[in-house]
Amino acid sequence: MPCSDYLSPRRHMLASFERCYAVAVQRRHQSGYIQLILLTGSPLQPYRITGRAPGRNERIVAIIV
Repeated sequence: MPCSDYLSPRRHMLASFERCYAVAVQRRHQSGYIQLILLTGSPLQPYRITGRAPGRNERIVAIIV
């Protein structure tokens, strides 16, 4: 059974793209640096925010400028 099948509704909300986008916008405003939203491939943390280049198995899905 995939991890996403037994995660709580709260975890799904916290790990959503929409939540990640909102946090990335906040981080952009606070830091002044471009933020990247990466697709990680992990069901527990499907998206990750960073200001650095993506890792080997990650893909850029949004850039917050």
